[in-house]
Amino acid sequence: MNAQISNQNDCVKIRQGQYCGKLGNAHTAFKGVPYALSPTGERRFEAAGAMPDGNEKHDATKFGPACSQIAGRIRTGTGRADDKYSEDCLKLNVFTPAADSAHRPVMVWIHGGAFKLGSSNLYDGGHFAELGDVVVVSINYRLGIFGFVDIAGLTGAEVPTNLGLRDIIEALRWVRENIAAFGGDPDKVTIAGESAGSIAISILMHADEAQGLFHGAIIQSGAVNLIHDKEMAAKTVAAYQDVLGAKPTIKQLRSLSEKELLKLQKDTEHALDGGIPCSPWYDGDLLPGSLHEAHKKPTHPVRLMAGYNREETALFEKLPQFLDVPVARPFLKTQLNRDFEPNEAAQVISAYADDKLGTRLLATDLYFAMSMINMVERREGHAPNWFYRFDYKHWWLGAAHGLELLFLWNFKGLFAGLIRGGFLNGKKRVLADKLRRHWVGFIRDGNPGGDWSAYDADKRQVMLFSLESRVENDPFEKTRHAWNGKDLTPRAIE
Repeated sequence: MNAQISNQNDCVKIRQGQYCGKLGNAHTAFKGVPYALSPTGERRFEAAGAMPDGNEKHDATKFGPACSQIAGRIRTGTGRADDKYSEDCLKLNVFTPAADSAHRPVMVWIHGGAFKLGSSNLYDGGHFAELGDVVVVSINYRLGIFGFVDIAGLTGAEVPTNLGLRDIIEALRWVRENIAAFGGDPDKVTIAGESAGSIAISILMHADEAQGLFHGAIIQSGAVNLIHDKEMAAKTVAAYQDVLGAKPTIKQLRSLSEKELLKLQKDTEHALDGGIPCSPWYDGDLLPGSLHEAHKKPTHPVRLMAGYNREETALFEKLPQFLDVPVARPFLKTQLNRDFEPNEAAQVISAYADDKLGTRLLATDLYFAMSMINMVERREGHAPNWFYRFDYKHWWLGAAHGLELLFLWNFKGLFAGLIRGGFLNGKKRVLADKLRRHWVGFIRDGNPGGDWSAYDADKRQVMLFSLESRVENDPFEKTRHAWNGKDLTPRAIE
């Protein structure tokens, strides 16, 4: 182990240098710690490079910038707003009860945001560190055109695939090497994430390069069906070339400013007319070559906790400006008839009422639920799994995508209260405490604990989180039978 422990105040000495964090009530936060070389200049569009040895003393009391993106101001977990963005963003934050030799379990959090938005700075892990005596790490990774476009296909240069995913792997290598200095156990790492973070974890569970870097996984609302295949990645590249008017060289792309590249991404998104301008893709290199190959290839044999929100797509239905995700019934029927036999498609469609709620549940299952259920079903007998569904309803949004984050994390302020549907008191406080205890239980023991038992093919136990949480056997029996073990990748364009 290269990392060395130093008890000098709130400073920690590792191979890359000395990092001094900020003491809290019962934890210390080390913020903005670089885990890889800056991906700028000639390193733009290259795989993340490991940090060199160093002896300098570094201030680690402030968050680093969010990765470059087209966005407004980002609110941190404390409710404060920050509008700092940069390509030099491959940094992480560590929240630990103490930088000692206790070897505590570790959670690495991977933020969501459709692979084009978001930041680790949203997630202050101090409350988890204090609640469960665990170490929490939140990471940034390259977004949008910087991390999730096939630059090799775009330019013809030899450029590694899926740069944003490779960033996550490099961050996990940093954790393996250094987390003991922060009081963590490198042999007891759980990776967790929501939405894009969840999708990233689900596909990294098939990546040989990530093997052994984590020992448990928590995926929330996103699985292997929500990335591009090779054909769609190629169509996206062609759209970028059309917007540019020619096939660029890698030198030309590196000569563009950050703002010019973001404008190129935005213009390409408009040209795709509903398509996604940046996404991981099945490359046959870091990842399997297709969704079919991913379904066939066993995941890493780690313990898994997985789940989704009952009305995920209500967010996209009611706030389309947040993310343009098609959820109308005609679109959903087109997707099913494209990928399924006519009788199979009809069987699925007939399982959902032809009304607003029925369509919302169909969209939720098509995008999120069935791929996650099928993933757990495929893992039966391979590794232990726990499954949940988040049923708590916001008065307007319902049980929408991302709502569980407002209970799981310690978001503060009026804005968080409005999205959550009220402040954390009464039954909402009980729900938040229950979620956090189960997450900490899984991180610490590989088992969420309580009356929530592992998923099996006989009972299919599912924890239903709400103001009156309970465990229910096979609550999606009807729709599960209708889908018959299949899922699909929705496409806004052909």
